[in-house]
Amino acid sequence: MTAPVRTLASAPPFIIRFGYKNFAQVENKRAANCSVCGIKIQDAGSTTSNFIRHLKTHPERKPRMS
Repeated sequence: MTAPVRTLASAPPFIIRFGYKNFAQVENKRAANCSVCGIKIQDAGSTTSNFIRHLKTHPERKPRMS
């Protein structure tokens, strides 16, 4: 069994739902505002590295891994 393929039209990735608000997708880019400081973060449509990198600047918002 293979994992489902996430398309750009599907729901935002977990990291964006977890730490950001006002998600928008324009062409092949994703953008959202940080829920802590309000800065607008953008990334390519198929990656979330900029969102993850920015969230690391707010240690109080890191998800707990059990």
